[in-house]
Amino acid sequence: MSNSALPSPLIGILEERQPEERLRRVWRGVQTRREQRAGSRQGRGQIRLMLVASGAACLFILSIFVWKWSHLQAVAFMPPVTTSEIPASIEPGSAPREIDFGSGALVNVGAGARLDVLEQSSRTVVLALRRGLTQYDIRPGGARRWRIESGGVTVEVVGTQFSVERSEKIVRVEVQRGRVLVRGQGVPDTVQALDAGHALVVELPEPPSKGNAAEEAKPVSAQSNPSLPRAVSNKADRTSATAGTIEPDWRIAAARQDWNQAWETLGRDGIARETAHTDDVALLLSLADVARLSGHPSESLTPLRQIVGGHPEDPRSAMAAFTLGRVLLDALGNPVQAAFAFEKAIALRLPASLAEDAQARLVEALAKAGAIAQARAAAATYRTRYPAGRRRADVDRWSPIE
Repeated sequence: MSNSALPSPLIGILEERQPEERLRRVWRGVQTRREQRAGSRQGRGQIRLMLVASGAACLFILSIFVWKWSHLQAVAFMPPVTTSEIPASIEPGSAPREIDFGSGALVNVGAGARLDVLEQSSRTVVLALRRGLTQYDIRPGGARRWRIESGGVTVEVVGTQFSVERSEKIVRVEVQRGRVLVRGQGVPDTVQALDAGHALVVELPEPPSKGNAAEEAKPVSAQSNPSLPRAVSNKADRTSATAGTIEPDWRIAAARQDWNQAWETLGRDGIARETAHTDDVALLLSLADVARLSGHPSESLTPLRQIVGGHPEDPRSAMAAFTLGRVLLDALGNPVQAAFAFEKAIALRLPASLAEDAQARLVEALAKAGAIAQARAAAATYRTRYPAGRRRADVDRWSPIE
């Protein structure tokens, strides 16, 4: 503490009377300094407010600029899908080709197939399948109506997942998701609706040939009825090689989607018997359809496995492997073998429209088989390939992220 003393007692200083003019000057000085300090604080507050407002305005303008720039960039780099960019005739040759029709519509044209684009507008797409296998993944709710023509058979759809295959003798339509409408002279009652998991095989009439002259010479009762599928019209001409009696044709019932009648016509061992006597992929697929859709899923394994094992280069083999996996997992509860089937389907290069489903089902099969590490690896592959995939929630449920 300082020992210096004040010059006089404080009370004396406080009570000392000062001249009036001096007091007024002091008081005016105090007021002036108060007003200056108040003005300075107000000015600083206004400056801060102006700076904040200016910063917010700059940020808003910058965000608008960034949004517009990104939008323009997206539009600039998004290749518009026009009719001129998609060839009028698509013939991929020895390797399948996937065509993006825009608006979430993908079409896989199989090796050796030919698909002609007859019309493509903002409202309608009309295609003509001349030969081979085509697979379609069309986003539901789209603005365009799709029509696929093939040998007198018409498939109409708005948005779904399905395939159409045409060979010399048949047109086969199979639906994986949604519903399609099939029309044509050879279609039972000329029109049928197909739901997911169902297929329809329509036999095409034979092209005119010299052999038809002999048929025209037959009695009217023995001639083929041109309004019926060929399998139906030729039923009366087929006889058993051993018994000499009329041989029932299960394909007649299959063409009508009467799967139970087709199964009864084939008999208990009919699927295995017919599978052993044919190597035709379309016929094997029809046999598998009869078995699984008549409530005998285990019998469908034989023709499906014959396709996968005997025709690995055929584009339909990947579809057969995928169907095999679904039958094993969903109908027969065999997740171990189902996992092998889904892996095979992916290895056989499923079209993009089915590859995502196959990868997701692989995760499910591995998880249900108790192969946790493999399920995690398959789930990681799915998330990498399809970060915003439609099956992401299922994959996360079957194999949660750690």
